[in-house]
Amino acid sequence: MYMIKQFGLNFENLEIMDKIRQFRQNNNSFLTIKKKIGKEALTKFLKILYPSHSLPEVQNILRVPDSTLEYWFKDLGISFNRNHVFNESIAGMENKIEVKETNGKVIKINTIKITPELAYVIGFTLGDGAVQKYMVEVFNKDEKLREVLLNYLAPYGTITKNRRENGLWVLRLSNGLIADLIKRNK
Repeated sequence: MYMIKQFGLNFENLEIMDKIRQFRQNNNSFLTIKKKIGKEALTKFLKILYPSHSLPEVQNILRVPDSTLEYWFKDLGISFNRNHVFNESIAGMENKIEVKETNGKVIKINTIKITPELAYVIGFTLGDGAVQKYMVEVFNKDEKLREVLLNYLAPYGTITKNRRENGLWVLRLSNGLIADLIKRNK
């Protein structure tokens, strides 16, 4: 179920992924993989994965090195961009990802559902916080507020908790998408 939700694969795609992994484990060549799965099905499957997911993610999913993926993509006529995929975050009514390719640059637009809790975190961050490229930081001395913010931040990633000698607590959320959303929209 994790692969289905995380990578947007259906059961048919999971079967193809499993076959690729199995063929690779048995040292089968790309020609064998292409013949057994079918060129059209393989191309369609790879286009579902890339560029929606970064090259390291595709490597991890398929357990195939990037140089091999580059060869496969070239053989199947799939445009291959070794450059970084740029992430942009926008506010929306639901969480979703859309990939656009413009002038050879791949942009992954991440729509983030704005819940009342996330709106509170964003407002608090703008008032008593800081934003860096991959991190959102909130700080205060009110203990009740700390617990509320900790609960609101929890669904969005790893949180580092610190306390300073003057009683100020600091919560750092490691989430580049939320940080980008706040920075981009000020």
